Amino acid sequence: MYLELLRRGYKITIGKIDNKEIDFVAQKPGGQIEYYQVSQTVMDEGTLTREITPLQMIKDNYPKILLSRDHAGNNYKGAYKRIGLAFGQKIVPFYSPNSISYSL
Repeated sequence: MYLELLRRGYKITIGKIDNKEIDFVAQKPGGQIEYYQVSQTVMDEGTLTREITPLQMIKDNYPKILLSRDHAGNNYKGAYKRIGLAFGQKIVPFYSPNSISYSL
């Protein structure tokens, strides 16, 4: 994920809010900010809470994205969940059973 954001020209930092961490705070060349949390799975309620809480604590209107490989759900109180994989130079950003195929 980090390398793909760099390739796309983003400036990347790690975010902290209280004692919580945001995996990637990415700023586009034009200045817009996007927040990313990345997790293999968030099917466990504890993992989902851990990953989504920092995004929910941010009080601005920039995009907040939880990227995982799970296929369930897409919006958690203002933070959007996307399924995706970062591999090579491609990110598959959304799950759609009719339009995505990928392999590991």
